[in-house]
Amino acid sequence: MSWAPEEWKSELPSRALQKISEYESQLEKLKKERHQKQLQLDSLEVTFQKQNHKLEGERSENAALRRETQGLTEARNSQEKAQQRLCHEIQVKEALVCSLEGQLLATKKQIDGLEQELKRFEMGRAARKVQPGGGGEEETSL
Repeated sequence: MSWAPEEWKSELPSRALQKISEYESQLEKLKKERHQKQLQLDSLEVTFQKQNHKLEGERSENAALRRETQGLTEARNSQEKAQQRLCHEIQVKEALVCSLEGQLLATKKQIDGLEQELKRFEMGRAARKVQPGGGGEEETSL
C-alpha cells in the first residue's frame, strides 16, 4: 500500500491530529538541535585535531630544545675542563718562569761577581806592570 504522506491523517480525530502536529513539530525541533549539536561536535573535533597537532609540534620542539640544552651543557662542561687544564698549565708555567727568573738572577749575580773579580785582577795586573821591579813576574792564580 502506497499512501501519500498526508493521506493517512485524513480520517483521524482533531485531537490526534493536534498531537501528531505537536510530535512532528517536536521532531523537527529535535532534528535541528541534533544538527546543531553535530555541527558543534564537528567543530570541536576540528579544534581538538588542531590542538593535538599543535601539542605534538610543541612536544617535538621541546625534545629538540632538551637535546640542544644537553649538548650545550656537555659543551660547557668540556669548556670548564679545558679551562681548568689551561689554568693548571699556566700555574706550572708560572712556577717554571719563577724558577728560571731565580736562576737568571743568581747567574747575573755570579756574572757580576766574576766581572768584579776580573776588574780587580786586571787592575792588579796593570798596577804591577806600572811598578818598577815587578816587571817580569806575572801572578798565575785565578
